[in-house]
Amino acid sequence: MTRFWQETDAHLLERLRLHGPTFARDALVVGASFVLAIYLRYFPNPIPRDQLGPFFSALPIIVFAYVLVIYLFGVHRRLWQYAGVRDVRALVEATVVATLGVFIADAALYSLNLTRTVGRPVPLAAVIVGGVFSLSALAAARLWPRFLHPRSQPDDGWARFLIVGAGQGGNVVAADLLANPQWRQLPIGFLDDDLSKRRGRIHNVPVLGTIDRLPEIAAMQEVDVIGVAIPSASTKE
Repeated sequence: MTRFWQETDAHLLERLRLHGPTFARDALVVGASFVLAIYLRYFPNPIPRDQLGPFFSALPIIVFAYVLVIYLFGVHRRLWQYAGVRDVRALVEATVVATLGVFIADAALYSLNLTRTVGRPVPLAAVIVGGVFSLSALAAARLWPRFLHPRSQPDDGWARFLIVGAGQGGNVVAADLLANPQWRQLPIGFLDDDLSKRRGRIHNVPVLGTIDRLPEIAAMQEVDVIGVAIPSASTKE
């Protein structure tokens, strides 16, 4: 039993070491979002004094609820530098669940006459607005590096990379190249026989034509590297 608790404590400490700063940041973000929400609820008038006490008493519970739900949804384990639709959806779902939980708890406590002597801890409108602000701020905290630090512009030392196949495999290759500028390989286009993808873009990289035009397009685009991203293609092909 002692060994079990030692291993459990070690596991928790490792989790805190890895994700503690993220949990702390999320707590600050959610707290600030709800403070802003209740401020706007009464703006331009000041927040009533009899509202301040219940609100700030409930705020740590609200913050804990959000951080706990985000943890249970595994949002903290995701690598946001490679974020996709599924990652954003997980964050949205976690925030919606936390907001609904706070909303229901707030309404239930008031309806059961547990808080009427001091008023509702958080106005229901502020709960909704606080949830929206929290979602926006939590997403911004995770995605801001992708917007504030755009991908490095290539110079003459970058290899021009042509991707054969504009399916899932090509999408992964392009994403990896764009996310790792230290490789110094610039995806300049895709080739694919699916005509519905003609002139389309994946990660803002254009589909230049069909595969049978490979020699022509490679010469025209001064391609240095050709990568085949068609899982079903044989070695001969």
